[in-house]
Amino acid sequence: MPLFNKTNDGALYAADSQDECAKYLGRACKANVLVDSGIFPPRNGETALDTIKTIPTFVNYAAGSSQSSNSEQQQQTQHPLPAP
Repeated sequence: MPLFNKTNDGALYAADSQDECAKYLGRACKANVLVDSGIFPPRNGETALDTIKTIPTFVNYAAGSSQSSNSEQQQQTQHPLPAP
């Protein structure tokens, strides 16, 4: 759902409490943390959460389940030591 388009106001959810997210998605959400960037308020936040809860990827998301970058994968790969 776009933040803004010419046909409607769009919707954006900016977490300010974990309880609000749990009510819609059944799990806690991480609060948005922006340093020295000004106010980041939600825009039609309930609409955004109602829309997102229909997408299983968002509802079933767990912290640490995101894909790692190639460099992280390479660091995690164990390489066998050469035979002496």
